[in-house]
Amino acid sequence: METENTNQPQAPIQNPGQNQPIHSEDQPGQAKKIVSILAIVIALFVFGIGGYLLGTNRNQTNIQQSPTSSISTPQPSSSNNVVSTVNSTIADWKIYTSDELKLLFKYPQNFRVSDFYKSNAYPKSITLDFNQTEGASARWLRIEKIDAKDIQYLLNLQIGKSYKDPTITEIDVLTTRLPNQKIAGIDSYIFETNQGWEIPGPIKKILIPRDNSFYSVTITYSNLSNYNLIPLGPDKDVDYVKIFDQVLSTFQFN
Repeated sequence: METENTNQPQAPIQNPGQNQPIHSEDQPGQAKKIVSILAIVIALFVFGIGGYLLGTNRNQTNIQQSPTSSISTPQPSSSNNVVSTVNSTIADWKIYTSDELKLLFKYPQNFRVSDFYKSNAYPKSITLDFNQTEGASARWLRIEKIDAKDIQYLLNLQIGKSYKDPTITEIDVLTTRLPNQKIAGIDSYIFETNQGWEIPGPIKKILIPRDNSFYSVTITYSNLSNYNLIPLGPDKDVDYVKIFDQVLSTFQFN
């Protein structure tokens, strides 16, 4: 009797998730999602760069448009009688007018004018110096009117050339001609002397041609702080060089 064979081959059992064909209609949907994500990323990147550049431009505009802070000139202290370069203001200066010289100029409040044209003093001149009660000021500006014949030796000098004063033998007093400058709108001769007899140098001399003669302006052109003078006077901190230049800038002839 034949026995029934129970080991018959069975059909393989398939996993429902395996080897299932991917429908072609799902692929376009995934592509659209990828494109959308890329578009969002690109948009965020563009907006981020644009915002950064806009912020940078605004900062630069604010910097350019920000007003520059103004620096006010310090005003003179009531306890300090010294006129310095920093706090001297020409607008607050006094005005002096000379009828004899037909000249107007301004000078600091704590300086003084000695007009020897109004007295019998000699030589006829106008002197400007620091107003101090004791002794004479070590620095001064002197104005006088002179004839061309008295300064012909200076007028004959070429620019850059020097003249040695033969009347002083103890020291070498050399006067050098410098380039011309405009004083009160007039082309003027400029000279500088290295030193004088018991007068510290440099000494500046300006010859202003006017009315067939010359106005001579002589200036002790240095500051006391440049020298080891003991004791120093009340004008020890005065910037004479600056002040005398400012006085010259106010010259007006009538």
